[in-house]
Amino acid sequence: MLSGSPTFNGGIAVLFDIELAGVGFDGGFFDAAGSTGITAFARDGSLLGTVTNTGTGIEFLGLVTDDGSEAIAGVFLDLTGSEPAGFAIDNLRFGRRGQVVNPVPEPASFAVLGLGLAVAGFAVRKRRA
Repeated sequence: MLSGSPTFNGGIAVLFDIELAGVGFDGGFFDAAGSTGITAFARDGSLLGTVTNTGTGIEFLGLVTDDGSEAIAGVFLDLTGSEPAGFAIDNLRFGRRGQVVNPVPEPASFAVLGLGLAVAGFAVRKRRA
């Protein structure tokens, strides 16, 4: 490792065994806006959508299909710009149709919306069951 390079600078890939309607996690600690992105892929490897952090600190990054379809087979989180200290993730959340709510219709294929709350609520219900 070169002196002065970020400690947490490698890409993180997650491949799911079933297709999902939404996925997200807390990322950080970001030192630069637009430095880190999450990209969702279909099972055939086609790109479904990408979103990057909009601020600094810890931020939720997530992607939800706009129609609730189960299309997300995997995600990749990696640097998209200069991030002096690298990044880490925590609290991976994901859900299938009916478990993830996209409260605001958007024209884009994917939206960064209330996935954290919707999926976290599902996780709580599942633990109680």
